[in-house]
Order: sequence, then C-alpha cells, then structure tokens
Amino acid sequence: MTTAPLNTGSAQQSLGTAARRVPFWHWVMMRRRASRSFGQLRWLSFNSVLARILMINTAVLIIVATMVLVTIAVRNPLIEERMQSLLIQGRIVAEIIADRATLDSETPAIDVDKAEAAMRLAVNPTNTRARLFSNTGEPLADTRHLLARNQVSVDELPAPGRTQTWESAIRRFWNRLFETSAGRDLAMYEEGPEVAGQAFEEVSAVLNGDDPEPQLRQNATGDLIVSVAVPIRRTVSVRAVLMLSTEAGDLDAIRQEQWQTVVLVFGLGVLILVVLSYLLAWMIASPIRSLAVAADRVRRGEADVTEIPQSSWTPAEINALANSFRTMTAGLTDRLDTIENFAADVAHEIKNPLTSLRSAIETLGRADDENKRQKLMGLIQNDVRRIDRLISDISEASRLDAELSRERASPFDLSHLLQTVMSLYQDQDPPLPVSFQFDMSQWVGPATVLGREGALAQVFRNVLDNAISFSPKGGRIAVTMGRRQAPSGRTEVVVSIEDEGPGIPPESVERIFERFYTHRPAAHGFGKNSGLGLSISKQIVEQHGGTIAAANREGQSGAVFTITLPVS
Repeated sequence: MTTAPLNTGSAQQSLGTAARRVPFWHWVMMRRRASRSFGQLRWLSFNSVLARILMINTAVLIIVATMVLVTIAVRNPLIEERMQSLLIQGRIVAEIIADRATLDSETPAIDVDKAEAAMRLAVNPTNTRARLFSNTGEPLADTRHLLARNQVSVDELPAPGRTQTWESAIRRFWNRLFETSAGRDLAMYEEGPEVAGQAFEEVSAVLNGDDPEPQLRQNATGDLIVSVAVPIRRTVSVRAVLMLSTEAGDLDAIRQEQWQTVVLVFGLGVLILVVLSYLLAWMIASPIRSLAVAADRVRRGEADVTEIPQSSWTPAEINALANSFRTMTAGLTDRLDTIENFAADVAHEIKNPLTSLRSAIETLGRADDENKRQKLMGLIQNDVRRIDRLISDISEASRLDAELSRERASPFDLSHLLQTVMSLYQDQDPPLPVSFQFDMSQWVGPATVLGREGALAQVFRNVLDNAISFSPKGGRIAVTMGRRQAPSGRTEVVVSIEDEGPGIPPESVERIFERFYTHRPAAHGFGKNSGLGLSISKQIVEQHGGTIAAANREGQSGAVFTITLPVS
C-alpha cells in the first residue's frame, strides 16, 4: 500500500498520448484481433447482445403483425366493400325482376319463368348465386339449379381432399378466431334447394317488412359466404324476395391474399430486422470486445495504455468507456510506479540508519575510551529513534491511505473543521510556546466542501505541527480563511498558515513536498522527522481536487503554506 502522492506528470503524458484518435487501419486490426479472440462465443446465447436485440425487435414485429391480422379478421374493409356491392347488385336485379316478372293484377303473383330468365341474365356473369323466394318463403328459383333446354344440372364439388382436410380445419380455425374477435357467431349457410326462406334471417326480415343488414355465414367446408336479401315490389306489396350470395371461396380468396401479403411483409421485416440487429449488435459488442482484448494485452504487458482503441467509427458512449479505461489504466500504472518508487525510498531511508547503526556497533566493540563509547551509544540511540520514527510515520501514512480508499466523501463545513482543529492547539495543557490567530472575516457563512473530513483534518494538523516546530518561542501562527474565483469559474476556499520561523531555503521550496525530504537546523535534533508529513498532505489535498503550496513571507521571516479546496 502506498503512502506517497501520485506522480501525475506521467499520467498526464500517457493520457495526452492516449487522447489521439486511433487510425482507421489500427481500428480494423483491433476488430480482427477481437474476432479471433472471441470467436468461440455463441452470439445467439441468451446473454449475448444480438440475441436480446433480436428478441425485443421480433416481439415488437410479432405484436404488430398480430394486430394487423386481428384487424383483418374483425373488420376487413374488402369484405365490407363486397357486402355493399352485393346489396347494390341485389337491388338492381330486384328492380329488373319486378319490371319483367310481376303481374299487373293485385294478386301477389310472380311469373317464375320470366324471373328465372332475368336472374340468369343479370346474375350469372357476376359469379353470384341468386335465390328467389315467394312472399310466403317458399323457394321458387335458384341460379345454381336452373335447367336450360338440353343442359345437365351441375353442382360444383369441392376439390379432392378439400372437404374434412387440414385446409378446412384451418379455415374453421380462422372463422372461430373471427367469431371470437368480432364478438358474434357465424350462422351456417343452408345449401339445399328445398330450404325455405325463413331459414335465413335476412329473408325473414324482408318478409316482416324490415330492412335487414348483409349477413356473413360459413358453409359446411368452412368457406365464408356473404348474403343479402332485397324485396321485389310491385306498387307497395312485396311479391317475392331475392337473396344474393357470394360463391364459396370468394371471400376466403380475398382474406387469404391479404394474409399472404401480411406474411410476406412480416417475413421481409424479419429479414431486415435480423440484418439491422446484427449490425447494431456488432456496432455495440465489437468495440467492447476490442476494449477487452486491449485490456488483456495491457495486463499481460504486451501493450501500453495508448493501444486501448478509441475511434471516430465507434459510438460516443463506447469512446467514453475507452477513455475511462485509458484514464484508469494510466492511473493504475502511475500508482504501481509510485509504489515501486516509494518502496525504494523506504528501503533507502531505513538502510541509512541501519548502516550507521551497524558501523557504530562494530566500532563500539573496539572502543576502549569511555567517552567514545558514550558517543557511540548516543549515535546508536539516535539511529534507533530515527528508525522508530520512520516506521511509525510509514504506518500512519498507510493507515491514512487505507482510510482514503475506504471512506466515502461527504459534504461538510470546512470553517467548523478549522475551528475544531485550532481549539485543540489553543486549549492544550500545558500551553504551547506559540500563540495562534484565526481570521475568517474574508468568508461569510459555511464553507461547504465535498471530501473526507478526517483526512483534511490531518492535513491541517501536519502543516500546523510543521509550523510549530519551526516557530521560535513566543512566536505567532496566523491561520486565515478566504475565498477566490478559480480560472475555471468555480469558487475555492483558501486557507493560509503563516509562521515566524526561519523560512524555507530557496533550494528547498520545490522539494519540500517530496517523500522523506527534510531540512532542519541541527538544534532541532536528528531523526525526529521522517519527511512524510507534507508529502502525505499534498496527496490528500490533490485527491480532494485542491492544491497546496509553500512560500516565504514577503519582507519578513517565516513560511506560508496555502491550501485551496473547491467549494461544493
């Protein structure tokens, strides 16, 4: 676990290099690598992007096709148009029969021969069946059974295998679907030549003086048939009733043609859907797989962060993910470099007192003078204290680093935190040899900061402890809190901590935040400071999006530490 600040310079350089767009040829090569590495994946597994896109799109297409089919079954405009045309045709034929076949007498009689001739002439060319009933419902004529001279009566038979076959069963199924969807029952169409007019609802309605609607029925083989009934009048009285009906299979042919069109469009839609879904899945999954391949190559050390693909050919969301991968990888790389450097620095810092300690112990065994032995014992004690101080500071730094990783950031009032920290120093018993001045007149109201309160409290304690250690007896430490507007436009809180010590040597201003760096007069004692406090403080402040800087007071002795943090 590291306790030192991140080396952000290399991270910025890596990200700057990574921000360049990958050329198209490199993007294609990454796609090929992804295809080879992930070729064993089953694209049509339930968890694949393609399978889920196909399921959703196909479900939508099936719902639309089902709605169209149900609409055709419930309210078919072509069938309704056929009903209206049949009704108009019936009225015309009824007028012809009334003109040619009715008698002028008041008796409700009709010339059947003339009526048959008129029916044969007007109905046969239209592929429509006409049936004539008397005003009492007795069957008089039927175009299907009209016999001309030297002609044989022919009844149309179903096609071989049509009756009681799967075709008939399918028609009956669709008819039942029609009945259920339309909320009505389909009556049976009676085919026999001896069937009376009262067997048909529309004929009975005409005989009763009503104006019936066209009826939809089905025959024994499941074919749909539309029938209409119109009165044949002479003056006011009804002389007969004409019933027109479509031939078996006419309406089914219309409906079958519509269904075939829907099925054809549905099949074409499925084909287009599959192609577009595959392209969409490829556009989503292929860049992600390329990211996975690149991440594996970076993990194995075969590539660096710059080879994580990011191209203008991929969606913006995938590029955002790739950029996050780049940032994360660069951060992890710098983190590893920092850990490695920190471990080397720790080894170096511990090795120095150990070397001195070993040399003193070896010399102690050969020293005969008591004064030399006492000096060597003093050196040994100093080295032991220095090692103890180093280990304690490293342990404390590791604990703080772990807390930074686990603790969640939350908003808090920085002014209240500063007042609490200052009170800890001002109320010590016995009192410290320095005085404190806290001024926040430049800030009005709470200074809300988003961060980890305990970690920032440690920052202020480190800086204050450093100021106390350099301040002369009776010196003053001034803590000022104010605000400023950053170049980015955000508001920042600025905390300045001034002391009246000797200040910072010019050559140490840039190095004061380095790990294990310390520059103290000999009077302060050797080994009392590890040089980690300010380094840890810089790491904490930068993790909160702020800055910390050190400088000398203008025209006076002493140092100034300035800490800036963004206000949430």
